[in-house]
Amino acid sequence: MTYEVLGATGGQGGAVATGLLEADLPVRAVVRDRESKRAQELSPRGIELVTGDMVSGDGLVDAFVKTNGVFALTTPFE
Repeated sequence: MTYEVLGATGGQGGAVATGLLEADLPVRAVVRDRESKRAQELSPRGIELVTGDMVSGDGLVDAFVKTNGVFALTTPFE
C-alpha cells in the first residue's frame, strides 16, 4: 500500500505524511520541484518524491501509478 500526499512540503500535507510514516505506511509526495529545500527534507524521512503539477497536470498520471490512497487539500484554482 502506498499513500500519495499532495502538499507534503506544507503544514497540513506534512502532518498527514508524518502520520502515515508513524503508522509504518509507505508515503509518496507529489512535489513541483524535487530539488527544493522542503522537498529534499522529505527523502531522508523515507518519503518517495515524484514530480507533478496540480495546475498544469504535468506528471500527475505517472505520479499516481500503484497508489492505494491520496490526500489532497487544495485552494480554489483561478
